[in-house]
Amino acid sequence: MKRIGFIVIVVFAFLIDLQAQDPLFNQYYNAPLHTNPALTGAFNGKWRAGINYRTNWNLPTDGNPYNSVGASYDIRFQAFDRDVFALGFNMLRDVAGSNDFSITRLHLNGSYLKQLAGYYQDFDSYLAIGFQAGFGQHQLGGNNYWFHDQFNTGTFTPNPGSPTAGPVSADQTDLYLNANLGLLWYTVFDEQTSIYAGASYFHLNEPDISILGDQSIPLNPRYMFHTGGELPLSKSASILPSVFLTQQASFTQILPGFNFRYNSQYFRELALRAGVWARLANSVDGLSTESIIPSVMFEYENWLVGLSYEINISPITAINTGRGAFEISVYYIDRDVNLRKPLRCPKF
Repeated sequence: MKRIGFIVIVVFAFLIDLQAQDPLFNQYYNAPLHTNPALTGAFNGKWRAGINYRTNWNLPTDGNPYNSVGASYDIRFQAFDRDVFALGFNMLRDVAGSNDFSITRLHLNGSYLKQLAGYYQDFDSYLAIGFQAGFGQHQLGGNNYWFHDQFNTGTFTPNPGSPTAGPVSADQTDLYLNANLGLLWYTVFDEQTSIYAGASYFHLNEPDISILGDQSIPLNPRYMFHTGGELPLSKSASILPSVFLTQQASFTQILPGFNFRYNSQYFRELALRAGVWARLANSVDGLSTESIIPSVMFEYENWLVGLSYEINISPITAINTGRGAFEISVYYIDRDVNLRKPLRCPKF
């Protein structure tokens, strides 16, 4: 079992170096500013604040899981007529295992939501463009790591004391500038019926993320598309299907799924969502289903709390016995009832 674990860690080290994958949240629908810059300001209220936390790979890394924490805040302002613009920020901190390989990013956000229809119709339609600009840094902390040229294939064990071409101490990249762009279109027909589609282009400037310093390693751009909506089933129930697709270098990931939402007409401030998602990713055998992700979300007045757990069904279950990632998201939305021209948005 330990032999397999060491081999997997070596393979993952190569993947991180070659593909430079971004940390992602399974609850992309409840991580708006991390999913699409154009989602800045796309909510029913005045301002919104939230946090996302994800932990996984607890077994293969001997009790040192991969942790990701994201935080965001955005606020909306009235523009011309029924158009709005929004400002905000989002932060991401990702730490990978016992080697403390970390990614830190902080962005400022801006968006403009242009009304396309809704003046005299029974529905509202908007087109939004969003932009993120900020700084990032990759860091290799501590000395608890080894490299592929220190791995003894005969004994299937590493020898950190042997010579290596890698760095011999902790190091970090320069503080790099990063820019992301996003688009979003949506139409809200009524309280339980809507449709939306969005796309993003991350790392427009392909910043240099080399830790060694004597070579340039550009951060691969990442492309993202997501679409979904809400369909009524009854006065109290609806279904929210959606799909998320992202590609970065040769890495492709697709998350299709749905949430079932129930809202008691006697307690309008309380609603419950429950759903399931599948994570598909490419491998040497092509695109395959790697995990199943059941989820629940509680809506209480201004609060949204989401919980999900990723059940791994890929060949990696030989190491982690099917254990995957646990995620929690907590968001607060100030639903200002005194807004002169409230903006209607879909439920994501």
